[in-house]
Amino acid sequence: MSVPHRRRVCAWASLLLSLSLALAACGGGGDGDGDGDGDGDGTGKGDKPGKPSSSGPDKGLFAEGNVTVGLKKGQPGFNTKKGYRFAGFESALMQGLADRGRFEVTTYDLPSLAREEKLKARAADLIIATYSITDERDEEVDFTAPYLKTPQGVLVRKQDDSIKEKADLAGKLVCTASGSTSDPKSVSERESQKRIEDSLGVKVTLGTRDDYKECVKALQAGDFNAVWTDKVILHGFTEDTRHYGDVKVVENITYDPEQYYGIGLPEGYQADCKRLNRMLRSWLNTSWRAAFREYFPGLAKRYPGSFEQRFRPSMAEFRDFEKTSCGRRD
Repeated sequence: MSVPHRRRVCAWASLLLSLSLALAACGGGGDGDGDGDGDGDGTGKGDKPGKPSSSGPDKGLFAEGNVTVGLKKGQPGFNTKKGYRFAGFESALMQGLADRGRFEVTTYDLPSLAREEKLKARAADLIIATYSITDERDEEVDFTAPYLKTPQGVLVRKQDDSIKEKADLAGKLVCTASGSTSDPKSVSERESQKRIEDSLGVKVTLGTRDDYKECVKALQAGDFNAVWTDKVILHGFTEDTRHYGDVKVVENITYDPEQYYGIGLPEGYQADCKRLNRMLRSWLNTSWRAAFREYFPGLAKRYPGSFEQRFRPSMAEFRDFEKTSCGRRD
């Protein structure tokens, strides 16, 4: 090889080396969204919750150490709000996850109808709000594995003995929350809407309110004959005897399929979602029982030997949901 040619080769090699070093300096940091099992928060600064990076995916939901969580404030047992503080089963869950993940939380109230909208707009990082895992919702947002399960039922005025069986609901005025799994308008396909409409087994006049608290108030006022939703939600109202001592759950009326509540989060954060699953599994095994007994004491007493079996997902159920959680599909 001639000396001039060798010099040109060396010059090109030097140029390529410089370019490689420059590219490594620009891209070597990564976005921290790998599938590693570590639960550390790291020290990298990501974009603030609700404000994804303008130059690509943001650093992750936990990057800044503060997570925005949407809750429902008007559901006794799950969450009630006094001043600026939420209290209830889902608040206990939220705090348990925050303690395990070593992050702070900022909370705000939202109705059922706004859950997907808030997650897609990144106005919330997580939603812990009696959020049933469904195929339709899973097309728009991601879910963790479940932390609670429940069949559905109806709530009526305590003095009303006319509704004892499913057939007694025929022709009645029934309320549910907009955007809930009991609201036909919560799904777009007509087949799915009809499936919800036929769930009660008889023809009723179905009305909606912004949340279940408004439904129960309308029931108390005589505007509806019944409220239809998940039984554990209905029992939460009956346990608040100060405000809802005049209503009861009809125990002989139960509707399947069971609802499984998961934590909702925006699509595209699979590593964060897997991390939540690990923390959630720990909470289920160590703290679920005490939290349920504290916030649903009536249900715990009603089913003293079986409330965990009835309302807590088994580890087998948890693992089955985990396989398709976090945006994964079988």
